[in-house]
Amino acid sequence: MPFLGEDPLRPAARPLVALDSNIPSDLLEVLRLHGIASNDAALGVLDAESQFARAADALDRHAADTDAGNVLGWTIDATHAACLDHLERMIVIYARAAVSYVTLAVEIASAVADGRPPAPFGSLPPLPSEVLAMWSLHVPRLQLPASAARERLTPLNDELARTHECVVQALQTLDSDAKAFDDPDPVQMSTRRVGYILEVDVPASLHGYAVACVAAIAFMYAADAQPG
Repeated sequence: MPFLGEDPLRPAARPLVALDSNIPSDLLEVLRLHGIASNDAALGVLDAESQFARAADALDRHAADTDAGNVLGWTIDATHAACLDHLERMIVIYARAAVSYVTLAVEIASAVADGRPPAPFGSLPPLPSEVLAMWSLHVPRLQLPASAARERLTPLNDELARTHECVVQALQTLDSDAKAFDDPDPVQMSTRRVGYILEVDVPASLHGYAVACVAAIAFMYAADAQPG
């Protein structure tokens, strides 16, 4: 069940719910849409990290030129600032996508486990700052109720617990203001006046937990479809 040994606190393109699952088509469509959005944002973060790493290396190698203020130094310094700004904006976009995905997945999984219909999903999702401020309400630890398929149930519950613990770990070490994750436009280090990059482990952990919740949803609908 773990995502092929990947680091749950790092961005990655994670598995989507299968098209042939027993999840009702309307839920299946919206879950896949959210999963694709989170995957695209995660890959955008990885691309931005690579660009920023190259810019940071150039800044280090040409420190004398940036100090001298010549055209090479100006170009390298401006490129570094632009890549940093792009990276932080992509982290915020990833956070918005992951928050939308995980809150939807938690709501559907909780509803199916309780035997009630999921709430309509047409409204705007909560902002990341709202979820981070009350994460125990928006992103509770879910566990599937006992069923006959114990050999599949145990690893699912283990994965729900593991990925939720990653969410807790990321949020407990969060130093940035939660509101910095709400809007990709004003998120700049000069505005935030800090010396570190926005924490990418926050959206990455939420993304991972969303995938685990979706796997639980697929399991519960498959169990309901079994005869007898």
